[in-house]
Amino acid sequence: MKILDEYKKYFEKITNNKSLLVILLIGVVLLAFSGIKQGNNKTENKSRTQSELINGAEYITDLEHRLAKILSSVSGASDVSVMITLSDNGQSVYARDEKSENKTSESGGLSSTSDGAYVLKNNQGGGQSAVLIKNKLPEISGVLITAKGAYKADVKNNIANSAKAVLNVNAHRVIVLSK
Repeated sequence: MKILDEYKKYFEKITNNKSLLVILLIGVVLLAFSGIKQGNNKTENKSRTQSELINGAEYITDLEHRLAKILSSVSGASDVSVMITLSDNGQSVYARDEKSENKTSESGGLSSTSDGAYVLKNNQGGGQSAVLIKNKLPEISGVLITAKGAYKADVKNNIANSAKAVLNVNAHRVIVLSK
């Protein structure tokens, strides 16, 4: 009981000191605002990571692993490995403000000029960046698949047809070999 009385007296001293209470409140507010700012940075990092995945080697590696996993479930196929080659790295399409002007000269000739600039948006940090309309995925130029059991014609055909359907590529771009 004596310890409880000592804590009460100590707490009363602290609460009577208004400057200490104000400093404590300011500290709590600063901590709250720093947590909000860190939350916004996490969102920006997530969107940046997704765009890097579309353009980077991680995209192709992820696609190869996912395709190998699903092709391993094809009846008669096992130990599937996939290699995908790309013809490009994808493309980012940005918004442009196009202006064109047609003029006729005194001699009756027609001349046209066009001028365009990227549409910019203001960032949170005060800078500007171009407005992204869409990211085009890299184009697949070829697929090599090796699997145990692919020596059987029906298994080989099922693997090739599955890869063509998943990747939306023509038959001449998919090769299936037996391990």
